[in-house]
Amino acid sequence: MLIAAMGILAAPATVATSRSIESEIRRVEARQEATWNAHDSVAYAALFAADADVVNLLGWH
Repeated sequence: MLIAAMGILAAPATVATSRSIESEIRRVEARQEATWNAHDSVAYAALFAADADVVNLLGWH
């Protein structure tokens, strides 16, 4: 029963963390859109790790 109670108490932290992660993903997505639309290839590339492997919708990388 203690384990079940701990799980319930931990749930709000997990939800908050999940929302924080989603918020950061949305911020990166907005920056990606803005830099793409501004034709700013340097700023767009800065959103990726140096060793990123980008794959498009067609599977090209």
